[in-house]
Parts: sequence; C-alpha cells; structure tokens
Amino acid sequence: MPATIHNFLNALGSFLISPWIQWSLWAGLVVASLLIAVVALLVFRGFSNQEGIRYSRNRSIAALLDIPLYGEYPAAVFPCVGASLWSAGRYLTHALKPLLILVLPLAWALIQFGAWFTWQPYAPGDTIIATAYLNPHSRAPETEPQLTTSPEITLVMEPVRVPARREISWRLKSTSAGEGRLEIVDGDRSHHIAVPVGDRPARITPKFFSPHAWQSLLYGAPAILEGADTIRSVELDFPDRRFTIGGWSLHWIVVFLLLTFVFGLALSIPMRVEL
Repeated sequence: MPATIHNFLNALGSFLISPWIQWSLWAGLVVASLLIAVVALLVFRGFSNQEGIRYSRNRSIAALLDIPLYGEYPAAVFPCVGASLWSAGRYLTHALKPLLILVLPLAWALIQFGAWFTWQPYAPGDTIIATAYLNPHSRAPETEPQLTTSPEITLVMEPVRVPARREISWRLKSTSAGEGRLEIVDGDRSHHIAVPVGDRPARITPKFFSPHAWQSLLYGAPAILEGADTIRSVELDFPDRRFTIGGWSLHWIVVFLLLTFVFGLALSIPMRVEL
C-alpha cells in the first residue's frame, strides 16, 4: 500500500512539475512560489468569509493603533489589547477553513519541490557513501547484497560491514557527468538507484525504502526498493543545495516562503482577496 501511494503521488508530481522545473532551478523556484500563491488566494477567496476576515483584521489593527493614544492610561490600554486579541482570534477562525483545505495539497507540493531543491547532484570527483541497512532476519554474508555501478561512478574500496548495526557501506567516486546508477543485487532481486552526476537539475532522494515503509511518502522522487528481501533501506549522502541571495546562503524553503508571501500580497489586490 505505501508503495502504491508513493508511486502515484510522485508520478503526478513528475507530470506536473518536471517539464518546467528541470532547466533552471531559480526559475523553477519562482514559478513554484507564484503557483502556490495563486492557488492559496483562490482557495481563500472561495472558501473563507471574506467580509469577516476584512472586519476582524481591520478591528484588530484599529485596536492596536489605539494603544499609543491611551498609553498614559493603563485602564484604557488593557481593553484595547483585549479587543485586538479577540479580533485576531476571530480572524484566525475565518481563515481556518481555507487553511485546512490547503494543508494536504501544500504538504504534497513541498515534498515534490523538495526533491528538486533540497539536494544537488554529485559533482565529478566527489566521494559517495552508499549505506544499506539490512533487515534483522537477514543472514550475512550468505545473503549479503552486492553492488555494481554505471560508468559515471566507480567503486574505490571494498564494503565496510558493521554487523552489530546490520549495515554495509560502500565508498564510491563520481567520475563523469551523466545519469549515474547503482545496482544492488539482493538475493534474486536487483534494485536500480539513480545517482545523478553533474550540474543539471535533477529530482533526488537520498533514501530508499522497502515497499511497506511509510517513510517513502516523505520523499518526492522514486524511493522504493521493489520486493526487497535482505535490505530494509539504502541511504546516500547527497550534498545539500543552497540558494545564494547577495551574501546570504539560504535553504530553499526560506526563499520559497518569502517569494510566496510577496506574490500573495502583490496578487491579493488584483484578485480581490482579503488576507
């Protein structure tokens, strides 16, 4: 069941997102923020009490502006603070319905975007550590997984085994740009894991799970080890991606939220949406 849901959600994400995001990550991030802002505004306009939002927001702001006028009279300040908090609570009540509607679609969108923006492909010459975590019932070395690589990746040393933790790690090196791939032979099963190398944008997941693991739903790229017998999961140490603005190195979610906030405010007036 987790594998079926995972494959469906990621196929949908690939169909909707991949065509416009794979050429330029900055352009993709801007478009993603714009689309989410537009969808959120449409949901707010269609499923919220716009009059109630307008009245509660204006009443809360008015009560806050009254505080400096009565700053010398505490007895008058406290009612202003109470009125502001009450109006803010009413505002949140009016906005609750669209927020609940947006929760699941937004979570899905963030997971899908995260596969493109959170990690970056290895550069040629980078060291790659791939770790397989074995099931408790597996017997090593009789059923120990074997690893082979595509031409873009080479194995630089024999696997390191940690029997107490049921782990096997391989140290590899990326040699040239391209669609790298690892093949892990697990008994009579063969698992293919994409390992992109180079500077071209790619949809990445650093972890791969058995078909029964719900954790796979947290990753917006193929992350299922179909029919795994010995292996519980596989993990790769993909480098984190950062977006640079001026002298600031920022996580993509920070840039995404800032852009979405700016687009939301800018479009709320022509779309006639109260926020």
